[in-house]
Amino acid sequence: MWGAQSVGERWAVMTRFADDRDDDYDVLDWGRWERNSRVCVEGKRGQTALAELEAALVALPRKVLIKGALADDRGDMCAVGVLVAHHRTAAGDERSEVVRQMADRAAKYNADDDQTEETIAAGRAIGLTATLSWVLSLLNDLDHGAATPEQRYDAVLRWVRRKRDIF
Repeated sequence: MWGAQSVGERWAVMTRFADDRDDDYDVLDWGRWERNSRVCVEGKRGQTALAELEAALVALPRKVLIKGALADDRGDMCAVGVLVAHHRTAAGDERSEVVRQMADRAAKYNADDDQTEETIAAGRAIGLTATLSWVLSLLNDLDHGAATPEQRYDAVLRWVRRKRDIF
């Protein structure tokens, strides 16, 4: 049998789905996530958020995106941080104060801490769905994690424009 190995008294069949957990629904969970993330990006609310993100990215004075935190002490931000600053500035808040608040909250974490929950909460506070906040966080930190801040900015902006071209 191709792809099978004898393991004691039974045969182990290799598949392309790795399951290192005792969870029979791993593939179904992944499929649900894929569908939900696609819908949140392609839906009306997601498209509105992407249009706002594109405008906010283009308006950045420094064309960089950081990873791992909403903002840093230099005033640089991740994709969700850029959108939060854009929203709050449009609502009348001072941009430098918004960025400082995000940087202060990020400074409470260690460099290796996962700040995904913080990012999702910040996104939800401006009206993003948790899924869209998570998608943008993954795009920013994982998909382009090894990139320089400038490369990450270019890649995220390209992704946003490509997803907006769907319609």
